[in-house]
Amino acid sequence: MAEGSQSLSIEKEHTRCAFGQWYYGDEREKLEELIPELKSVFTKIEKPHQNLHESSKEIGTLLNSHAEKKLLNMAFNDRAQVNIKLIGQLLNEAEQIIENKMNTGEIGMKTGKGFYSFEGRNIDEYQVETLRKFVDLLKHLGYLTDVKKQYN
Repeated sequence: MAEGSQSLSIEKEHTRCAFGQWYYGDEREKLEELIPELKSVFTKIEKPHQNLHESSKEIGTLLNSHAEKKLLNMAFNDRAQVNIKLIGQLLNEAEQIIENKMNTGEIGMKTGKGFYSFEGRNIDEYQVETLRKFVDLLKHLGYLTDVKKQYN
C-alpha cells in the first residue's frame, strides 16, 4: 500500500491469489507425495493464509471509509503483519525440509526423484535444454543483447 494511497490492489480471495492457486491445486499434492513431511507444514499455512486475505478485506474497507491512519496501522500491524510473519516462518521450515532431503540425496537429479520426474531422461541433455531456455529468457528480458546464439 503506497503512502497516500486510498485503494488496496491485492487479491482478496485466498483461493485465487498465486499462492492460493498453487496451494489448492495439484502441485502442492504432488510435492506432499514426494516429501510427506511437508504436509504438516502446509496444513499449518492454510489458516494464516486465509487470515491474511481476511485482513486485506478489512484494510480495504477501512481505506474506502477513509478511516484514521491509526486504525489502518492497527489492522496492518495486528492482523496482516502477524500472518505474513507466520507464513514466512512456515515457508522457511518447508524450505529447510526440502534442503535437507536434497543434501542427504533423497531427492534431486541424481536420484531421479524430485519436483519433476527425471526417470528415463538424459540428465546432460536436460541440463543443456534448461540452460538454453534460461538464456532465451535473459535475451527476451534484454539482459543478453550481444550474445550470439551458439546452441541448437
